[in-house]
Amino acid sequence: GETKPPACLNLLAPDGEGLRINGNGRVEMGDGCGVQVDSSDERAVNINGEGRLISDDVCVNGGVTVQGSNSISSIPKTGCPPISNPYSHLEFNLQFFDDECSDRPSVERGGKVRTRFGEVTSFTFGPSATKIMSLTIQNGVTVNLSGGAQGFPLVFCHDLTVRSGGTLNLRGNLIFTNGARLIVRAGGNLNISEPDAEIDLFRGLSIISSETQRVTHEITGGGNITIASGRGISVPGSEIDINGNSGLVSNSVSITAHSLRVGGNTIVKIGQNPPTQPIQPRPGEVGGVRLIN
Repeated sequence: GETKPPACLNLLAPDGEGLRINGNGRVEMGDGCGVQVDSSDERAVNINGEGRLISDDVCVNGGVTVQGSNSISSIPKTGCPPISNPYSHLEFNLQFFDDECSDRPSVERGGKVRTRFGEVTSFTFGPSATKIMSLTIQNGVTVNLSGGAQGFPLVFCHDLTVRSGGTLNLRGNLIFTNGARLIVRAGGNLNISEPDAEIDLFRGLSIISSETQRVTHEITGGGNITIASGRGISVPGSEIDINGNSGLVSNSVSITAHSLRVGGNTIVKIGQNPPTQPIQPRPGEVGGVRLIN
């Protein structure tokens, strides 16, 4: 698109925990993929339990608190200036989708989508984008979802849920508005690849919402997301919660969010060849890292 974020993982919350890793959660950043955390809190990055952050480049405005000497693979840079939303140029355009939703939508065409496994979802179509009022994929159903006509985005007005062995193969740009969330849980699978066509404004971004969209997107209970190289997620006002034997894996992806929570035997892997040998920081204060054990 028009801009490139400074890191592969950009967490914009101005205070509180920008990145929290607990349980057996792991965040692994590969070649050329760094972590930027805006929070000024002394626990802007908080790693406890058996959680681990593996990255050669961690830049934090506030402080870093870790449970043990193997919790983080490099000494982070603290006092880093916070960044603004790298996709702020989209905000004006995203406002136009706020009015696309209604609690009582009128279906212009389409209606119920059926597969041999049963009913899947209902759709409403707008003039410049495809409005999807609700979508739940479950019980072994596989749905292939592409973008609207001429690459226009898909607008989700209510939750997109993939669960219970359901699979969504996505080739399009998804815009979440009206409080809609992405929920991948209980063995659900979301596979994101490059669209056949997309408009230049949203090029490279597969999941999008505005700074005013304050929700939590959930990948929990065995949910998994696989993302093709070069695709991006921009949810600058929303938290991403990845927990409970779940995962998000991509060779190369940019994620911009308000905050990220990772825990419960979960892995987030971005980029290729992440460093594997954590350093052994000295006890106490080391490069802004405070040991809490």
